[in-house]
Amino acid sequence: MLGQDKFKSLQTSSLKNIWHPCSQMKHYEKFPLIPIKSAKGVWLYDEKGNKLLDGISSWWTNILGHSNIELNNAISKQIKSFQHVILSGFTHEPAVKLSESLKKKTKGNLSHLFFGSDGSSVVEIALKMSHHYWQASGKKHKKKFVCLKSSYHGETIGAMSVSDSQSFKKPYSSLYKKFYVTDNPDYRGNNNQSNESIDKACLKKLEKLFKEKCDELSAIIIEPIVQGAAGMVMHSDKFLKKFYSLAHKYKVHVIADEIAVGFGRTGHFFASEKAKLWPDFLLLSKSITSGYLPLSVLMTKKNIYQCFYDDKVINGFLHSHTFSGNAIACSIANKVIEILDRDEFIKKNKNTKKLIWNAFDWVKTNDAFSDLRQKGMILAFDVKKKLIDDMFAKKLFYLGYENNIFVRPINNTVYFMPPYIISENQINFYSEKLKLSLNRLLNK
Repeated sequence: MLGQDKFKSLQTSSLKNIWHPCSQMKHYEKFPLIPIKSAKGVWLYDEKGNKLLDGISSWWTNILGHSNIELNNAISKQIKSFQHVILSGFTHEPAVKLSESLKKKTKGNLSHLFFGSDGSSVVEIALKMSHHYWQASGKKHKKKFVCLKSSYHGETIGAMSVSDSQSFKKPYSSLYKKFYVTDNPDYRGNNNQSNESIDKACLKKLEKLFKEKCDELSAIIIEPIVQGAAGMVMHSDKFLKKFYSLAHKYKVHVIADEIAVGFGRTGHFFASEKAKLWPDFLLLSKSITSGYLPLSVLMTKKNIYQCFYDDKVINGFLHSHTFSGNAIACSIANKVIEILDRDEFIKKNKNTKKLIWNAFDWVKTNDAFSDLRQKGMILAFDVKKKLIDDMFAKKLFYLGYENNIFVRPINNTVYFMPPYIISENQINFYSEKLKLSLNRLLNK
């Protein structure tokens, strides 16, 4: 009874005091908030004692699960020294070690690391740095950016400007600059076209844009291999390589937004590795601290860093965040990399990937679903739109809750993006509970 009382109390107080993100608050009248009390491994526990298998890594962050003892200890150890110091005029071992480790993973192709606070902030850093680079290089007309259709890169003004997710950006259209949008190779519902022909058409359109506009283009931004918020739109390795090649050919910076897909999600430590080429800017966040603390980093090439290297302060890249390079966050990130390397998670995930694919065989045989697809530790499929209404995502979330799983669709796209520590039994459990939840929803 005590648990029930606290559950209700937290629901009520949260609605009275918190404006929740990515939500229509009025919906919580019908779909109440779920107060979480604790979490361990792949499981979330609510105030009533119910457990939920976290199938989305709590917004794509918790690659090593919840309440990881080694990460907890890393925090404890760092706190005994200091929690934070400004990264202007000072430096510290956790930030240095993280920079060295990430640089090594690019084999030195990306030479310097700039710290941000979160995903949107690091996108802003990349846009400013690219623009500033061209201005400092005497190419003052190179001011515009390109993004892919249906893309999403954050919700600050600059990040929205280079996104094409209309539900997020339409209300603010008067605030941001309008840039170019090019096609993405979305293989879903391809009307018998081959993936290769779709890639070719998209690249042809992109090259036409580059030929006509490269003198005014600063950079093009892409989520390499998987466009998350677009509905887990998945690209081929060949497309990515040609995409990077074209941008390099026409001297347009590539901003690789790996905020969701970095740290091994797609099968390599960096998704950009699949291109066998390196972007001019590589952005990381989310998994970098396995969901513990906000942290983001931008990695860039030596020539870009060198462009700002000068005696005069005014010629430097004058951008900062109060908590840039926070020592506790960097300590966690270092431990995340250590665990990933030591336990060979990226190698092990190849087998986990197969287990996930096999567990979702039932999707292939149900006419209600289409376009089952997978890249690394991300699996997705679509529910046919004619079978659902605007409240599909909410309804499935709550049916999932009743069946002890945490599922959060993107429009009509259902995806599975679990922590790397998930077991075969847990994969099968999630799959069966998701199947049950979907059948209940679609058969009503």
